[in-house]
Amino acid sequence: MAQQMHWRAAVCWRRLNMVYLGLAGKLPDGNVVKNLPHLTHIYLGGNLLKGSLPASWGGTLRPVELFLNDNLLEGPLPPQWGAMKTLQVLSLPYNQLTGALPPQWGNMASLQILKLNDNKLRGGVPQAWGNLKQISTITVFNNPKMEGCVPEAWSGKSRNGVGYFQAPSGTLSDNIKDA
Repeated sequence: MAQQMHWRAAVCWRRLNMVYLGLAGKLPDGNVVKNLPHLTHIYLGGNLLKGSLPASWGGTLRPVELFLNDNLLEGPLPPQWGAMKTLQVLSLPYNQLTGALPPQWGNMASLQILKLNDNKLRGGVPQAWGNLKQISTITVFNNPKMEGCVPEAWSGKSRNGVGYFQAPSGTLSDNIKDA
């Protein structure tokens, strides 16, 4: 039986690690997470969390790593999350996320790894994502409506010298179709 998740403020938390516990409920809005100013590592993958990604987290949360993979989250990727300047790793695969990739996410200056595979996303990678100078890996496979070209700024190889897009096999490529 799934446990209902209730959020309470704890000002000194730095890491929240609650993976694969069967937690159910919705993610809290920015009014709750603003009371957790030191929270930098959030691991909530493999639960039964539902609803949309809170747009208000973009202005209130300062994560370094954010793992929300393997849940029941749905709806669009919030453009407001582009304000998460400290975010280095964002893991959102195996949800039901929809819509296009927000150009505003090109403002995530520290982003290195972005996992978006196995959702229902569509379209291509916005040209504004060419501003992601630290990016080394993006997974978008198993999003059947993903298409298009990579940003012009990525017209070579990535920092790792291979490519930006990770295929299901784990190989990296500079071609979105391979991923």
